[in-house]
Amino acid sequence: MDPAALFEFHKGKTITTMPTLKTTCLVELDEEPPHPLILKQLDVALTMSMLLHAKPDGRGSRHAKVVIDGSNTTGFQRTAV
Repeated sequence: MDPAALFEFHKGKTITTMPTLKTTCLVELDEEPPHPLILKQLDVALTMSMLLHAKPDGRGSRHAKVVIDGSNTTGFQRTAV
């Protein structure tokens, strides 16, 4: 259990969003497919890891973090690691 999510749950708040077809896109609905990695960003990340003597393990993944406290109107953040 995520302690932050549990903390927000115990507050008992209700967060309501009112999306409309004119102002809501696939990203906000979490329906947008993942985009290809930007190779320049990957190159920078690998260069930094070499400078820091880090050893990337070769595994890469993409994550969607659910945000339930209302601070992120789309309700999630996407991250590639």
